[in-house]
Amino acid sequence: MGLGIVTLLIGIPIGLLMLFRPREVWKFTEGWKFRNPEANEPSGVAYALSGVGVIAVTLILAGLAFTKPDDNASVASTTTRSKPPTTRSQPTTPSYSNVPRPPAPFTAPKPQSRGALPVIGYMTNDGVTTVYYYAPVLASATAPPDRARPCDVAPRIEGVDTEHVVVNVDLMWAPTLQEDVPQGWNCRVENNDDPLVARSLVIGVISPTAELITSKPVPNMRLPKLAEPPRPLADPPPAIAP
Repeated sequence: MGLGIVTLLIGIPIGLLMLFRPREVWKFTEGWKFRNPEANEPSGVAYALSGVGVIAVTLILAGLAFTKPDDNASVASTTTRSKPPTTRSQPTTPSYSNVPRPPAPFTAPKPQSRGALPVIGYMTNDGVTTVYYYAPVLASATAPPDRARPCDVAPRIEGVDTEHVVVNVDLMWAPTLQEDVPQGWNCRVENNDDPLVARSLVIGVISPTAELITSKPVPNMRLPKLAEPPRPLADPPPAIAP
C-alpha cells in the first residue's frame, strides 16, 4: 500500500505537468540536446500522448501496488495458519527430599601425643621404685570394658640398669568412637576444665644410687625422693582377671 501512494505522488504530478506544460518539460529534458530546438520540437499530439501515457502508467503501477498484499501481514497470516496453537507449559518446581543423609562412618585418628605429664617424685620400698606424677582425671578413669581409654598415659623409661634413669610419662589422645571426640578438651596437660590428679608408676628395681631425671615440669629435672606418696592417688582399680 505504501508503494502505491508513493507512485501516485510522483507519477500524477509529472503526468499533469506534461499535459499542461509540455513544451517546458520537453525543453528541460530533451530540447537541450539540439542546436535548433524549435525545428525538432514534437507536435501537440505527441505532447498530449506523453502526458496521458505517464498518467496511465502511474495509475496502473499504483493499482498493482494497492492490490499486492503487505509482506509482513502475509508472513504473519501464513505463520498463524501453519503453526498449531501451543499450550504454555508451567515451569516445573524441583522437589526436595526431607530425608536426612546417613551419617558418615567415623574414622579413628592416629594416636596423638599431647606432651609429657609433670612428675612429682619417687619412693623406694623393698628395692622397688615407684614414681608419682600428675595426670588428667579423664586419663585416670576406669577404662571401658570393651576397649581402651580414649585418653591414656604412655610411660617412657630409659636407663633402668644405669645410674641415670630417665622417666617421662606422655599423655596420649586416641578416640576410637565418635562419642569420645567431645572429651578431647579434658585430655590436656594444661587448659583443662578438671584439675590434675596424682598417679603412680612402678619402675621396678633400680640401683640404690641411681639418679632419676625427668623433662617435666622442667627439662633435666632431678626427681626428689618422697617420704610418703601424695594423697589421694587416682589410680584406676586393677583389672580383675576372668
